[in-house]
Amino acid sequence: MELKELETPIRKLKEKQKTSDTVKVSDLDFFLTKNVEDIETPQEIQETKEFLEEQGIIVIEDAEVVEIDKNTLDEVAGLNQETKPLMEENFPLKAYQGFDKTELAQEYADWLIDTCNIRPVWMDGTTLFYRFNTVSRTWQEVEADLIFKKAKKDLKRQWTNHMARELKNQFKNHHEFIEFSQMGLPENQVLLKDGTILNLETKETRQVKPEDYALNSLNVDYNPDAESDKIKEFIETTIDTEDMVKTLQEFLGYTLTWPSDDYEKILLILGNTDTGKSTLVEVIEELYGESTITKLSFPQIGSDRAFHVSNLKDAVLNIDTDMEDKDIKRKSRVKKVVSKEELYVEEKGISGYNMKSNANHLVTSNNAPDDKDATDAYYNRFLTLTATNRVPEEEKDRSLAEKLTSNENLQWLLNWSLKGLERLKEQNRFTHNPTEYETKELWDQFGNSVQKFISDQVIKDRDDGRNIKTIDLYEAYQLWVDEQIEEEVTRNKFISLASDHPIMHKSKAMIPGGGRAMCFKDIKVKDYEV
Repeated sequence: MELKELETPIRKLKEKQKTSDTVKVSDLDFFLTKNVEDIETPQEIQETKEFLEEQGIIVIEDAEVVEIDKNTLDEVAGLNQETKPLMEENFPLKAYQGFDKTELAQEYADWLIDTCNIRPVWMDGTTLFYRFNTVSRTWQEVEADLIFKKAKKDLKRQWTNHMARELKNQFKNHHEFIEFSQMGLPENQVLLKDGTILNLETKETRQVKPEDYALNSLNVDYNPDAESDKIKEFIETTIDTEDMVKTLQEFLGYTLTWPSDDYEKILLILGNTDTGKSTLVEVIEELYGESTITKLSFPQIGSDRAFHVSNLKDAVLNIDTDMEDKDIKRKSRVKKVVSKEELYVEEKGISGYNMKSNANHLVTSNNAPDDKDATDAYYNRFLTLTATNRVPEEEKDRSLAEKLTSNENLQWLLNWSLKGLERLKEQNRFTHNPTEYETKELWDQFGNSVQKFISDQVIKDRDDGRNIKTIDLYEAYQLWVDEQIEEEVTRNKFISLASDHPIMHKSKAMIPGGGRAMCFKDIKVKDYEV
């Protein structure tokens, strides 16, 4: 007998303890013989009970089991070691010879749930499957196709379409079947790398349990005394202003409160290459860890058949390192994701369903998003920070990200984020929260070369401005590009992009000197004669 086989009877004993005033030794005897293939005789039952008592897993008094400590069993049996791949788990089919299909389906569902740590989860009429990972101590989604592929392999000749339907019914009616809304920790709690749950309000910690149904974990443990001047200096020299630094701090703190939907903001960091943006993202990714992060671009989210969008349902932070929304086909879906509204998604192998993503979004880019036809509400979604301090080639530290992601640095970053969360709650707003107009002005400075040229050189003046031929303005743009070392676009591209800018009005009009030509109307150019 493998010690792991004792996990199911002990789990069932604990379940009975929750619903009954007393748990009798006879109950333990029953669960042992029912669920462990190698325990049959009274002597084998007695030896197993003595072992469980010796290890401190159970305490027996007066024919009753008065204490049950499954955590100790997990340690003794190695159940807290790395989870075995699902397809490598062995179902004892021979033990169920003679069972009809309904009984076998019930026993198989019980085995998957008890031995393989699978949970069927209800999501808007669709059954999803999650499995407990004993290393990360989080529940991770398992594709439904894999579950039924496993069943087909294990049940061999017993596997039929009828058996598949029976198994689906067993999952739907199983007492361990739970709603997706029951998954995940509350907003004021976060799971840490060492398996403890940190209360964001009291700063107290406790050990996580499978029944917490944690879906994600930070890649750091809590040390309130952690210090780090290096990472503090890096952040303050990378992000341009003190208020922007505070907003980054508040955003990272707010993201800890997943699945909170108090704010519907995208944190956008604009800046050229070699300004530290990429290193900052690497540090943030290391803090939050793989289980909390998705990396979906907005064109991916807004594509026609976006199977991967369902990954956002239990993601804490989605990171897009090069925002570009010109190719977004379904902007309404992107809006719903950012607004944390319910949306319809599909996964391969199962029916589509409605879900809500509470992920927050961090975007970095060299250029501002394409804001053609943008509304005030669109600009209001963004908390825009800038990073313009270029690091000279001779001063670059190629191993900086590795140094900044040491354990103590990440502990400090967690504490720093917690302080940001406290300030956000006190203020009830982000420190750097520009108006829609201020965001638009800022984006013009980080747009494509045409947007930058217009922002830097062109003034709209209906009184003293004049009509400037498109070809003449393009020549001024060429001079500006050469001086600014920006990427030049073709004349047709320039005219198209300039026409999309809100202050630019293109039409055929009278020009100085007489005649009519295609012009940009009522404008001035600051530094170039046109």
